[in-house]
Amino acid sequence: MVKTSSDDASSSSRKRFKNFNHNGVASWSDVNQDLLFLIVMKLGFVDFLAFGRVCKSWRSLAVSYKNTFMASKPPMEISIYISTVAAYRTLKEQSSKP
Repeated sequence: MVKTSSDDASSSSRKRFKNFNHNGVASWSDVNQDLLFLIVMKLGFVDFLAFGRVCKSWRSLAVSYKNTFMASKPPMEISIYISTVAAYRTLKEQSSKP
């Protein structure tokens, strides 16, 4: 049997759409990692934490870029977040007391 160019085309289209779901939408894990790195470096601290929860591959990426991300942020931004969380917890505890 001789392969025709249409056989090659249908074979390559199947490979190209292999990672798409039944609605033709690609998975978040298929986004280019170089692009994700650029996005990660623009995120704030809270958004960086949420970024790692999107999917397993983004979690892996967040873990590998954690030190680079943290070094790129001013220390004040991180301490403000920690202080805000601590204040919120304190207020929540005080409001739950009778």
